[in-house]
Amino acid sequence: MAETEELGRGGRLRGGAAGELVAAAYAAESAHGPRLARGLSLADLAHAVAIVEGGDLAGADAASLLRGLLELHAIPG
Repeated sequence: MAETEELGRGGRLRGGAAGELVAAAYAAESAHGPRLARGLSLADLAHAVAIVEGGDLAGADAASLLRGLLELHAIPG
């Protein structure tokens, strides 16, 4: 497999995105971070609860994960 096929490029896409485009996209995405933080934190907590309830994580590991996520969620933003 050619390197460009591995990266999903081909045809008109012969290389990566221009640095300016990457920088602009990063800046735009970062600007939305504060608005998205609470929702993403709640999604992380819900996912962790599902993992624990499903039996894939238990005991001290489950407690540590949930404690850490709750600590992060409590950070004002």
